Order: sequence, then structure tokens, then C-alpha cells
Amino acid sequence: MPLERKPLEVLKLLLSHAGEVVTKEEMLAGVWAGRVVTDATLTKAVAKLRAALGDHDQAIIRTVHGYGYRLIAPVRTTAWNHPGAVARHSRGATHAVACIHPVKRTRF
Repeated sequence: MPLERKPLEVLKLLLSHAGEVVTKEEMLAGVWAGRVVTDATLTKAVAKLRAALGDHDQAIIRTVHGYGYRLIAPVRTTAWNHPGAVARHSRGATHAVACIHPVKRTRF
């Protein structure tokens, strides 16, 4: 599923703070810097991101009600050489890729 630019930027911000709560204010300032937007804009971007990730039960992105969001899935960063990237960048360009691994939640 293709992901629009703003939900992708939300993902990048959450990945850079994996495991930490990112406040709504931090997200709005980081993704929509200098623009006047409402919380609904952020909520919509997170909903699109969750749909693209198949995160229907908040196993990847957890809402911290009234405060912000937390990327709770384990994240592993790996350097790799992407053949298609060589044509767009310098030869042998190295790119970082984040792998998100959803964890099944258990209820007590």
C-alpha cells in the first residue's frame, strides 16, 4: 500500500524515537513545521500509517491518550546496499532500513 508523504514523515519521526512517547506538539512541529494544523490532521496521518502497516490493534503504534504516540514494536536498523539506489545516488550508496516487528499483545 503506497504511503502518503505526511504519514511517512510521522513514521520517520516515531522511528527516530522508538520506544519513547512523542507528544502531539513534537509531532506537529516536526512534521508540519511552520504550518497551522489541528490535532485531527495528526490523527488522520496516524490512521493512514496504521492502515498501511496493518496495525489495527495498536501492536505497532500505541496511542497515549491526550498526550501523543509511542512506537512500541521492536525496531532493528540495518545498513544495506539497494541496487536501485545506485542509479540515483553515488555508486555503492549505503542506506539505513528500519525493520518493524509487531508483537502480539496478551491480555491478563
